[in-house]
Amino acid sequence: MKAENEGVANGGRVLVFGPPLLEGESESLNMPFKEGCMDYFSDAEEAKKAMIENNYQFILADYTVLYTPTIELLNWARTAPQNASAICAMLQTHIAVSASMWKLDSHHTFLYDGISLDAMTLPMSALFHSRTPLKWIAHVQSMFYMMRREMDKQARKLVFLVGEAGTAKFTLAQIAHFRSHRRTYPFVFANCKNSEQKIDLLWDDMDVVKFRKSIETLFREADKGTLYLHQVDKLDLEAQNILAEMLQSDKYDKPDEPFPDLVICSSRGGMAESVQCKRSSRHLFNLLSRHTMRIPPLSEYREDIAVLAEKMLHNYCISRKKEPQFFTKKALEIISEHPWSHNIREVFDVVKHASELVSGIKISERYLSFKPHVEMNDTDSDKRHKIRKAIKDAKGKKNKAAEILGVSPKTLYAWMHKLGMSLDLYKPKHTNSKI
Repeated sequence: MKAENEGVANGGRVLVFGPPLLEGESESLNMPFKEGCMDYFSDAEEAKKAMIENNYQFILADYTVLYTPTIELLNWARTAPQNASAICAMLQTHIAVSASMWKLDSHHTFLYDGISLDAMTLPMSALFHSRTPLKWIAHVQSMFYMMRREMDKQARKLVFLVGEAGTAKFTLAQIAHFRSHRRTYPFVFANCKNSEQKIDLLWDDMDVVKFRKSIETLFREADKGTLYLHQVDKLDLEAQNILAEMLQSDKYDKPDEPFPDLVICSSRGGMAESVQCKRSSRHLFNLLSRHTMRIPPLSEYREDIAVLAEKMLHNYCISRKKEPQFFTKKALEIISEHPWSHNIREVFDVVKHASELVSGIKISERYLSFKPHVEMNDTDSDKRHKIRKAIKDAKGKKNKAAEILGVSPKTLYAWMHKLGMSLDLYKPKHTNSKI
């Protein structure tokens, strides 16, 4: 083995095949090859042509779970006329798409809420592996690359993701994390929205100290990795001001002070208006707005939706190691016509539910359900998302929400208790009128 490694390091050209690299990623490839001897390809036809025209000593293919062109290339390379002394497949195992989850309690303290795996992250990340005719994906890709170039110039990396509910802000934050040098460090998700908090706290000195320590805990947990602050505008005004001050503090420039390499904050929009009404921090908004990515809703790309659903289904089947499935023509027509008010997250939920419901390969329109369904393989995060949507659609009525979810009210209450969800979610506001 030692002699073989020395041969790789000292001579011969190497063809490497895998998903397209982001700018700067080629520099982080850790392979035992002499500098300048690697040719990297992400297009299978270009790789085949290069194999025929060049004398490669080694061919390495990145066999990730969702990058299927590798299989085709390896099958071709075994019988093709080329002189490689070794053809190897590298199974990429270092990417962890799990997130350390933290939630906000009623006293503005972040508490650890376990490890979660977003089922949409792998299927969606596969859409970013190559050039695509999908305009929504291409638009997000271009913003992704532009922001990467901007962030490379910054010592302190801070990005503001703005988009409607369901525009995959959490998923995009994870993709940004594991497609960077941060991939071996933690990804921390902190939900800044607390359903139990009805009014702004009256802060005293002890509250300020506790909140600062809570943010420092998040910084420490995400040290050298990525901290994602979900719906940061849901923090109250004092908390936002404290967060802004800490994100700019020189204290965290010291090497012994733990701090994330990237901080991503998200909002559904409207923070500028909240600043004008003094409900949000002008300091935090000015800080975040320097590097803003606006994620468009699917309603702006309706021509993409049917193909997007097909791609999602294909990638989901691969991620679950299932036989490939496909939608019937009628099912695709219905998918195209649906309004998708909850964007790409809703598309994925419908695709996932249909795929799990059907035992064969053909998914007809009868298996399409546009109501939220809690699945066996849903994470706690998925379950909370679907329960909140059902209760919101039912205008706070739990019996109606249970009907939407297809379970009994008793089961819904049991789920909410287990998931630590407030029973007052979306409780209707009663107004008293004097006659």
